[in-house]
Amino acid sequence: MAVLFMSSTGNLITHAHYFYKLPYANLVHSVFALAVDIRYGIKEAGLGFYEAIFNRVPGYWSVVVNNPQVTVLLPSKEAIANASSKAELTDAEWTKILDYGTITTGFVGYTPKLEHNTTYRSRGGYFVVTWKAGEVYINDAKVIGRNNILNNGVIQVLDKVRISLM
Repeated sequence: MAVLFMSSTGNLITHAHYFYKLPYANLVHSVFALAVDIRYGIKEAGLGFYEAIFNRVPGYWSVVVNNPQVTVLLPSKEAIANASSKAELTDAEWTKILDYGTITTGFVGYTPKLEHNTTYRSRGGYFVVTWKAGEVYINDAKVIGRNNILNNGVIQVLDKVRISLM
């Protein structure tokens, strides 16, 4: 039996000199994906701009780094631009977006674990997961970047902001 290692961006790693034990490698869809720290995970997910935002929200880095299991639902840059006519969101608005999109209750929301018509609780509220034609939705936001693996959880990228910014 061969084991293939892939990075969280889907790049195949053809030479593995070390075998990793959890939580450094996670089994997702029967393929191992090497886990990364959230600082790298947001960049691999195409969300590098969030690094500055995490720095603006007091205590957020410690929330996502120090929790042993975390799920982070982040709207894409385009989703944020479509949700607000403002050039810059306030720290309070960013806090609301991040809290509503962060689960720290010991649940890691890889898409295979997100159950249809199930309500989940985040730090900032509740949301419902639905599956439609093989696609995952968080309320009405489609997951457009699935299973960006972290060493302590996962990032899911959404096509919409799930709270009102108006």
